[in-house]
Amino acid sequence: MSSFAKLRIVEQCVGVLVEVAKREGVLPQVVKDFSKMKQILAARELDTIQENCRISAVYENNVARCLIEVLHLSPLVERFLLFIAEKHFLECLKDIMHQFLFSVRAHEKHQNVTFFTAAKLEAADYRSLTKKLQDIFGEKIDPIFAVDPSLISGFKIQKGSKIADFSFKSHLRYLEAELKGQHA
Repeated sequence: MSSFAKLRIVEQCVGVLVEVAKREGVLPQVVKDFSKMKQILAARELDTIQENCRISAVYENNVARCLIEVLHLSPLVERFLLFIAEKHFLECLKDIMHQFLFSVRAHEKHQNVTFFTAAKLEAADYRSLTKKLQDIFGEKIDPIFAVDPSLISGFKIQKGSKIADFSFKSHLRYLEAELKGQHA
């Protein structure tokens, strides 16, 4: 595979993985999985995997299944590894891991806003909320949208360690405390 083709594959895989992880609200877990893979697989082992993947497609599937079994990865990362093995891109795993972790860390430096909703939103809602959140925070952000059915309805915004909770669940907790005379 040419360097240019490999670079395009890495960029596309990382872009799709980041987007899907954000949409499914599992980006932190995917980061943990990739960090775990990076720590466990020494650079030499990754180079060996990369070299052997060029030789055998069967080897790629075996490596992907072995990584999944040994590392107990999240479902999204499992699907991703099986996908790149099926497409014969596992030789790019080392570069994908490095680029993914680099991209996420760069992303975290300029934003740290998570918007939790009780149900999945439509694409137009994502765009509208992103614009409103940028207006609220006065900076360009690329929020992570996550679904938390326990909210019942409403939403919750987290920026860093601060959380603004406008969910029905929090209102119920407030009412419960008020009825018990425990509200401060």
